[in-house]
Parts: sequence; structure tokens; C-alpha cells
Amino acid sequence: MTSAVAFGVPAEAFVLVIYKERRSVGTSTSVTRHSILAFRTPDGREYRIDEQNGLRRAVGDRVGVRYLPERPDRAVTVDHGTLEDTICVAVGALLILGGLVGVIITLGHLPPRPPIVIPQWRH
Repeated sequence: MTSAVAFGVPAEAFVLVIYKERRSVGTSTSVTRHSILAFRTPDGREYRIDEQNGLRRAVGDRVGVRYLPERPDRAVTVDHGTLEDTICVAVGALLILGGLVGVIITLGHLPPRPPIVIPQWRH
């Protein structure tokens, strides 16, 4: 897989179908997003891959893929999702950073605590 990313032939794939797969184990349920991608090799053959990385895609989206010439059926995507995914991650990171800055500022402005006086016992 990493050799396809590093040394593979680049191609442009299109999202043909999107579906979700639900799996239940006991009381927990997980949902995996799938995208069926199609691309053509220079000799005109069409290949389809089932992408299961959970990225949000829409039918018709263009997706960069790379494949080894001897195994085009094992193509891998080389993009990292849509602009929407990037914006969500950036906003989340900014919110976390803002919260940390707020905590640090609040801790820096707290009044000093008075010393703790421990009464001494006299016999």
C-alpha cells in the first residue's frame, strides 16, 4: 500500500456510489462510510475500489488515486478528504486551543491563596 502511494501511477477517480455499513456487536453499533471509486488506466481499463476510510464524499467527487501498474485493482486514495473535513478539523483545533489559553489566563489571574495555618496542640 505505501509503495503505491510513493511509486504508483497517479490517476483521477470519481465517486460512483456512497453507502454506510452498520455493525452491531453487543450493545455498541459502529457505522463505516464507504465510497465506490472508479478510474481508468491509460490502456482504457476501468477499475473500481471500495474506499472505507470514513471521509465524507459526494457522488461525482474527483479523488486522486495511485496504483502500481501490476496491481491497479489495489489502488489507494492520495487525497485527504473534502474541504468540509479540513474546516471541521481546523475549527475543532481552534476551539481546543482557545480553551487551553482561557484556562492558562484564568489560572494566571487567580488571587494568591492565603497560607494554611495549622493549629499547634499544647499539652
